[in-house]
Amino acid sequence: MIQEVFSFRPGELVVEPADIFKLMHMENNQNQEPFASIVAREVEVAASFQGVQGGYRLIDDFELDEQDNLLFLGGECFHAGSQIIPKLVESEGIALFVCTAGGEVSERIKKHNREGDTMSAYVADTIGSVLVEEAMDNVHKKLADQMQRQGLKITNRYSPGYCDWNMSEQQAIFRLLPENFCGVALTDSMLMIPVKSVSGVIGTGRNVKFQQYTCKSCTSDNCIYRNVKKRKII
Repeated sequence: MIQEVFSFRPGELVVEPADIFKLMHMENNQNQEPFASIVAREVEVAASFQGVQGGYRLIDDFELDEQDNLLFLGGECFHAGSQIIPKLVESEGIALFVCTAGGEVSERIKKHNREGDTMSAYVADTIGSVLVEEAMDNVHKKLADQMQRQGLKITNRYSPGYCDWNMSEQQAIFRLLPENFCGVALTDSMLMIPVKSVSGVIGTGRNVKFQQYTCKSCTSDNCIYRNVKKRKII
């Protein structure tokens, strides 16, 4: 069983102001005040954040039920659905992943809310979303590189809460990972702590495919892949 954890130094990950405006649906305001100054300030603060990390655990003992769209992994049954299971059918291993932007993002959001500065809180929240995805892009690429050295490929990453995969199944993901893996814990209400964190699965194998995020089958207006950029991992 392969397990890796990666930590990112402050400033190692680049958050582009244009991505922030796009995710907030405010592209037309990116040169207007006070929005431009708020975004610039929060991006600069985010560059100093500690605790950004992510990792994965690779498990090769699993089964797929294509008829009922189920994934059996480590004694857990995931009802991943008809959008995800077909993408995993050629997998020879499943990587469970967790990634977080760290606790300083949450504290920054709380600070602005305490001060009644809702716009800054919203910007900080959005930056946290972009930051954790930038970190996870890096983790995804590191997994791709490791698999390539073994003659293997990877799939896209899939998370509960997307592609009709029920959020409640995060519990099973966390049961299969070491406690506090990458500094992330899961509450009974399915909330990851720190809040700006992601979890999910990635398939690995000789014949799996990575597809750019076309989003044609997704109806989510708030998906970061739809609103920020097409993620190119490999």
